[in-house]
Amino acid sequence: MWVSHSERPLKPNELCHALAVEIGSPNLDTDNVPSIGTLIACCQGLIVVDKEASTVRLIHFTLPEYLRAHPELFSSAHSTMAETCLTYLNFRQVKALSTGPSPDLQDIPFLEYSSLYWGVHAKRDLSSCAELLALKLFDDYNSHISTQLLFSAENPFTGPADFDRLFLFTGLHCASFFGVVQLVGTLIQMEGCDINQMDCGGNTPLVLAAWRGHEEVVKMLLGREGINPDSPDKYGQTPLCLAARSGYEGMVEILLGRNDVDPNKSDVLGRTPLHLAAEKGFEGVVKILLGQDSVNPDKSDISDKTPLCLAAESGHEAVVKMLLEHDDISADKSDEYGQTPLYLAARGGHEDVVILLLGRNDVNPDKPDVLGQTPLRLATERGFEGVVKVLLRAASPATLEISGQTPLPEELGPLPPHRDDDSPHSVPCPPLNQGMRSDALCSAHCPPLNQVTHEHQANGSTNYIFECSPPSEKTPRGLSEYPLSFSPMPRLSSSSRTQGSGPYTWSLGSYTCTAPNCTLTTPFITRQALNRHYEAAHLPRWFQCLVVGCGGVSFNRRDNFFSHMRKKHGASRAGGSNMN
Repeated sequence: MWVSHSERPLKPNELCHALAVEIGSPNLDTDNVPSIGTLIACCQGLIVVDKEASTVRLIHFTLPEYLRAHPELFSSAHSTMAETCLTYLNFRQVKALSTGPSPDLQDIPFLEYSSLYWGVHAKRDLSSCAELLALKLFDDYNSHISTQLLFSAENPFTGPADFDRLFLFTGLHCASFFGVVQLVGTLIQMEGCDINQMDCGGNTPLVLAAWRGHEEVVKMLLGREGINPDSPDKYGQTPLCLAARSGYEGMVEILLGRNDVDPNKSDVLGRTPLHLAAEKGFEGVVKILLGQDSVNPDKSDISDKTPLCLAAESGHEAVVKMLLEHDDISADKSDEYGQTPLYLAARGGHEDVVILLLGRNDVNPDKPDVLGQTPLRLATERGFEGVVKVLLRAASPATLEISGQTPLPEELGPLPPHRDDDSPHSVPCPPLNQGMRSDALCSAHCPPLNQVTHEHQANGSTNYIFECSPPSEKTPRGLSEYPLSFSPMPRLSSSSRTQGSGPYTWSLGSYTCTAPNCTLTTPFITRQALNRHYEAAHLPRWFQCLVVGCGGVSFNRRDNFFSHMRKKHGASRAGGSNMN
């Protein structure tokens, strides 16, 4: 029974202790604990010890199939297992253990399984004996060692449990957590039961039941007078938020059926139930929520992301389609970084979502983020060929000219990953002669010519030339050039192979970083990847703004430095500065 019906494979000592339990006994008699050798011999070869996993299992996979086909062989297995676990938890030896960061459980190996799974067995089949044993456990459950094990193993609070405040975790919390309906019904009838009490994680019994998906318990709790169905946990998530986040459609409908549940209530991140369901891609929950007149489908979280942004970012095509069909949706709404749903979908390479969004007249395919990156440029850098082809058909001629991109003839194949002659300190450039003007971009991150000009010199240095816009409050009078500080890149080891032909030639192969103290030995297949690694890991102060009054702010990427110069100081072109 234990080998075939346990919730997880049991270790030999766990199984031996389980078989030694006399249901209802106050103490564990260690003389009753059999040896694993005796146990295997008694089972006539039907069980074996898996030496690799150190667990006990049935001898052949057909045996569990046979037992499932003949449930009458163990008709009350789960009730018996619940009684055994609860008896074990009520042993004096177990109750004497104090809660603490590292309790010693060597002498009571069945304690962990009993603490984590007694409720699972009881939910399936709760006998009257098991109910009495559970109520006995709940008499001093707040100081019981099993509460600590439950919090540590299945912590719903995404953080360490405060063991000094475990007294707040009551029997009703535990029964709601496991979804044992009969026990919950008994506990809520008891005098002094606080149905809205929060435990050490800020969770009410209703929050726990909703998080675990126990509909019957939720219905029972909602039927009690004085229940607060909109009480949030410490992260601001209400029962409706938790149900929507987990995709429990039936529970969402139950909670929305109450007048005192706010479907637009946000958590600490400003996310509503619709945000959470859209991000996870739960189409049924999204459909239910959008059917509520009171739901705001275009509400922004603290990062200004709407449900559409989250669905597009995660690539949930069906959810995006449902949201776009709603009248109150702003399909081109940006978050705090200027990233639209189209931008987020392009960044993730979600081609079908990009196609859906481009089908809207109110979506601007050329809209950049706060750093000036457009969806087309971003998809190109990340190598999402399908997304690039879709965006090329929608992008304006001005965007194509600035990006150095024109639609490719099909016989020339996909975009190369980078130019073969890009300098050691640049990110990959667009392919040579690909519809580019002589004064267009040198790299995928450089601004267009009317903002900055730079020339690669024979000695390896680079001239960056700026020209100030007319004096303003942000641009000091007389300032004509902005010197840069630059740390040269060390020699890079590469073993590459050339692909393509003519102007469409590029290198793929093995690029290894030889910077001092670099612990990364895995080679990169493109120089772009190597350059990005070097920028992030070895150039913490690559570009430094030396404008008086700016505070010497530093950047480790050229595009971020250019963006700062344009927005903070109004730089546009010409004047000289050498970077060595």
